[in-house]
Amino acid sequence: MAVNKPAMQVANILGVLLCIQFFTACATVPNPAPTAPTPRDKSSDLEASVSSNYEEGIRQLSRAILAEAGKLQKQNLAVVDFSDLQGNVTALGRFLAEELSTSLVMAGGVQVVDRNQLKKLFQEHSLSMLGLSDPDEVIRIGKIVGADALVTGSITDLEDNVRVTAKVLATNTARVIAAAKATFPKTGAIAKLMKEGIEAPSSTKAGSVSQAGKAA
Repeated sequence: MAVNKPAMQVANILGVLLCIQFFTACATVPNPAPTAPTPRDKSSDLEASVSSNYEEGIRQLSRAILAEAGKLQKQNLAVVDFSDLQGNVTALGRFLAEELSTSLVMAGGVQVVDRNQLKKLFQEHSLSMLGLSDPDEVIRIGKIVGADALVTGSITDLEDNVRVTAKVLATNTARVIAAAKATFPKTGAIAKLMKEGIEAPSSTKAGSVSQAGKAA
């Protein structure tokens, strides 16, 4: 059979042109523009970190404190009353300290000074919560109550929620060696405790709550 050479040449040329056109088209396809990151909703972060109730928040604090206490070999803890940002102790501060102390005991792994005994020792030795800002006094308190670490806490009102920040002070150095925080809803009961038994910083004692608010 005779081969039509001109026709084959034309076919070859067309094939080459089609290939060139194909690769050129692929090379000129623009890359998709990068998608801008979605702005992070900080309010959703706060909501996601809020415990469902105060019990869950206390357990969260307890786990964090026990983990750090184990690493630092602090086996004897004393939990003092929590205060607000002005240094006042409320019924809520005392309640949360009691709950955290109980949670630590139930979890095990550390010895916790009984809160009633702690109150008694503070009264007998005229100890004050104000002493926790004095390194020498922290060391003295540790020796008196027999604890190698003190757990303190502050309470912050966030309108619909309450944030509790706990700090662990080593009684041999008075330095903060661990910290943890938890946020939980401010229910009616929690809000009521926040307002009750406010005690001035100058007279604050561990484990004691003033009754002045109730008498008013």
